[in-house]
Amino acid sequence: EVEYQEEALDSLEEGLPPYVIPGSPWEAQWWKQNPDGWKLLHHDMTRGVTNDDMRKVDNLYIQDPDSIYALDANGWSLLHEVARAGHVEMAQYLCARGLDVSDKTGDGSEKGETAADVALKHHGED
Repeated sequence: EVEYQEEALDSLEEGLPPYVIPGSPWEAQWWKQNPDGWKLLHHDMTRGVTNDDMRKVDNLYIQDPDSIYALDANGWSLLHEVARAGHVEMAQYLCARGLDVSDKTGDGSEKGETAADVALKHHGED
């Protein structure tokens, strides 16, 4: 089961950053300074996974759950990027949300590499 950070969900529902309490005097002031509203983060998912930034990745996932399935121009998934970076917990997070360790890079043909292939190539059998 997917677990979300509660403050991130509350913020998303209210359209406020987590440091502004809904209904507080600060909320009115914040809206005056930010009339276009607020998003959790405006960074890309790839940077979050390669930097092993679980909070950023989780917040981006909350905003757009389909974002974890995007492939880059070479057919690499986020799981391939994480395997190259060696971030085991991030790989587990992505797999728990539906990324498949058997997906291959490129067009998915036999010549492509799985995330396990990428991890082995960059980190050995550790």
